Amino acid sequence: MPTPRDSTKHARIFAHLHAAIADGTYAIGARIPSEEQLALQFKVTRVTIAKALLELVRLGLLERRAGSGSYVRQPQRANGPTFALLVPNLGQGEIFEPICGAIAAATSAGQGAVLWGQFPAAGGSDRSAQAERLCESFIERRVDGVFFAPIEMAAGMERTNCSIAARLQQAGIPVVLLDRDIEPYPRRSAHDLVGVDNRRIGHVLAEHLLEQGCKRIHVVLQSGSA
Repeated sequence: MPTPRDSTKHARIFAHLHAAIADGTYAIGARIPSEEQLALQFKVTRVTIAKALLELVRLGLLERRAGSGSYVRQPQRANGPTFALLVPNLGQGEIFEPICGAIAAATSAGQGAVLWGQFPAAGGSDRSAQAERLCESFIERRVDGVFFAPIEMAAGMERTNCSIAARLQQAGIPVVLLDRDIEPYPRRSAHDLVGVDNRRIGHVLAEHLLEQGCKRIHVVLQSGSA
């Protein structure tokens, strides 16, 4: 099982390669550096590199060719709807990769297309501004739906999240929220939400600790997070 440090390295490499594919550094059909070259570049093991590449394959961004290497995939022509991903923390959290991977897999057979919104490595206002720009871009392209992971740990995040959802709704574009709501707990917006029931998880964990004889339970939270 990977340690937290290993997971951080894996996420950092995934995010770097994902960004390089999205901005055209690695063009469609291009061969990306080998596992050995990437391991030297990032000063990690090939096992860590392989995990990051596997996630990109699952997302439909890379194709592994035995004895040749990894290549950026040619998107298949969509015969169905076009969906957009507005996920600021893609590559930095465990929940987004399997969700986005399933979305990509569902469209990989030419039944639709996915637009990947690219975000800067820096957080805060940079990501908020980019999220608003991507929102306008998706509206202009008249996408059929947007999967949106609301921004967290940024000043004015509630206003930005509600503004993005409202603009998409006004444009007639359905929104599915990922991981968290745009409304502060315990309120709920009218949008569908795919995520983890943190309240239920907390209840189960607390109940288990009490059964084990714990007298005091402390909860540690990251400031500004959902």
